[in-house]
Amino acid sequence: MSRTGFKRLVVLCDGTWKESYDKNGIDESTNVTRLTRAIDAEDKSVSPHIPQIIFYQSGLGSSGADKLLAGATGFGIVEKIKDAYEFLVQNWLPGDEIFLFGFSRGAYTARMVGTLIGDVGILEPAAMDEFNDFFEAYQNLGKEDPEEKVKAEEYLSVYRPGGSKATRPMPKGTLKCIGVWDTVGALGIPGFTNPVSNHKLLGFVDTKLGKRVEYAFHALAIDETRKDFLPTKWHQPEEQRKDGQVMKQVWFSGAHSDIGGGYIDHELSDITLVWMVASILEHKLLSVNVDYVLSIPSPKLPWGELKPHDPRSKGWMALSAATVRPLPEKFNESTQELYHPSVYARKDLDHNKIFRHALSEESSLVTKLLPLEIELKSQWSIDGKKSSQAVTVNESVQEVTGNGTQLKKTSTNENEPGTSKKSGEGPNRGRFKRRSTFGRLTSLRPKSGFTARSGTRRTSFGFKSAHSWNFWQTS
Repeated sequence: MSRTGFKRLVVLCDGTWKESYDKNGIDESTNVTRLTRAIDAEDKSVSPHIPQIIFYQSGLGSSGADKLLAGATGFGIVEKIKDAYEFLVQNWLPGDEIFLFGFSRGAYTARMVGTLIGDVGILEPAAMDEFNDFFEAYQNLGKEDPEEKVKAEEYLSVYRPGGSKATRPMPKGTLKCIGVWDTVGALGIPGFTNPVSNHKLLGFVDTKLGKRVEYAFHALAIDETRKDFLPTKWHQPEEQRKDGQVMKQVWFSGAHSDIGGGYIDHELSDITLVWMVASILEHKLLSVNVDYVLSIPSPKLPWGELKPHDPRSKGWMALSAATVRPLPEKFNESTQELYHPSVYARKDLDHNKIFRHALSEESSLVTKLLPLEIELKSQWSIDGKKSSQAVTVNESVQEVTGNGTQLKKTSTNENEPGTSKKSGEGPNRGRFKRRSTFGRLTSLRPKSGFTARSGTRRTSFGFKSAHSWNFWQTS
């Protein structure tokens, strides 16, 4: 179901200690920040144009006095969930589409908001005063104590269809997409800092992918070694798969922040960002500025060859116990896990027993590159020179516009018509023909260049903003 004038509400939740502006001139942007910048204000490929309204949420402990407390213990995660959920409560109308993206604890936030929407629904605005009790009751559904479960279900019954505070009916297709980078179990909180109450409250009721979600994309880190950062994978019921629900969970080279971004040398996270955008474009879910996405890489090594960072090399997070993530050796229908082709580029591939069995040339565990990924690989350049890596068999290079439409391949010679390369904008800038579908180039400048709207009132966009939301508009 849809209606004339519907909009897309896009919620993007960043990881711990992460926010959307550069510090001291150093760019340590995550993929959440970069995706925020890449999403067009409107999808101009259709008429009437579809507004794409963005809610960006900085990570836990990204600023202020709570930096260490929130980062170390997960303090404040419920408020993050509440703020993201309330943005949707205040702005969603029947027919609108909802998109949720996140990294690390932001991935937990995005997935939890999606779970609440899918299982219980979208509350009426007046019911948000009761959100904390509502959320705690929902979490109690996952407890082992049967009495706690019964009490929780009784409390939630008033919000379910037919109840006195029933959530609003949602048309099929409302919860369009959830895309996350490396969702971690136990919220990535080291055991020695994690209060027992947090373990009891903060988790997933279960890891089943909700039946209301149409598309789900999850990038996973092969090289994360911290025990407290074990991944929380989705499990897809067979009936949902048969109904056409799309779920992709793909393993990439790298530690946690190599997958979600945040390192100065971000070649591995560039690959996962383009995979996410390519997946979005494959199904024409959002209008995205492809030129901007391809301008981000500035590689120093061939595609996929950057050595993963050691997540336990420094800082208090090094105190987390070590482990090895369990990796798939055969296809699992429930989790749909695959390896990304970039893993082949690893220099240690032949010496790593974990991959030798799973990553053979004929393996069904390796996903295929999508058109935008092929374009990235073919244009991957080191100091202005293209990588010697060839585009492999069956990887036909095609151009993609910001709304997913494939175009006829154009020349990549910057001196030929139809191409351009602006200085200072990255080695891949201008590889695509300019199209009106790209719309604006979103640029999250330092906070001084933005106006934050706080308090529950209308913004100049006409959308409501609640207290403490990071809802930005250009000044």
